[in-house]
Amino acid sequence: MHLIETLKKFYEVEINWNGSRYANYTQNKLQDLEFSSTKKRDSPYLASNLSHFNQSPVNINKEPCVTPERVKKTQKIIESFLYSAREIDNIIIKTLNSISAQQSTVTERTERLVQHFLEYLANHPDPKIRYFLQTWY
Repeated sequence: MHLIETLKKFYEVEINWNGSRYANYTQNKLQDLEFSSTKKRDSPYLASNLSHFNQSPVNINKEPCVTPERVKKTQKIIESFLYSAREIDNIIIKTLNSISAQQSTVTERTERLVQHFLEYLANHPDPKIRYFLQTWY
């Protein structure tokens, strides 16, 4: 409470104790993007055949680039979930980062990554971060 009282001295403060502003954040963003899917995805990233190549760069120049409208849609999706990735759901950071690295030259492969990512979010709309007390002896 000391922090809140101190902040009130210098700033206009609005307190939302029940967190309703950010409740259902992912579901609301998916509705804004008019996305719905019935596919079950348990991972935000596409599976790789060989796990030791997960960090290898992908040659995205083999596929044709998509139209500027589709590029803007991909950029809007990235923009929509940046907050969620940083503050709420740190599991999606790797996927969001790999998609955002390709946003200037979006290909059909990039769109498949985005589709898979959105399907994952549709299956896991309420991420939670748990903190545990760790005692080190």
